[in-house]
Amino acid sequence: MGLLRRVKITVGGMLGYSGCIHCKMPWRYVAAKKIMHSSSEGMSPLCIRCFEDLPIEKIDYYIKKDVRSWGRDKHETAGIIASARKEARRMKERLSARSLKIKS
Repeated sequence: MGLLRRVKITVGGMLGYSGCIHCKMPWRYVAAKKIMHSSSEGMSPLCIRCFEDLPIEKIDYYIKKDVRSWGRDKHETAGIIASARKEARRMKERLSARSLKIKS
């Protein structure tokens, strides 16, 4: 990990910024990738770069980890996780299709 990256993570944390659950980079320095889990609510456990680079299985893991940290009951949590995973898969498929179209 580079020095500038470490400084950004440290300073962001000291200023109270949360960040990407994977790379730890604070939201002050990276854009969040919003994953909708209902028609009006979404979550942002990952930055755009991590969302694009990680396999869907790892994204599923981070969705589950993030939602469980909210402290909601198990039934509500299960529904949110399922909806967010479905949306993340749809987003990754669209991203892959766009990537293939650009390469063609």
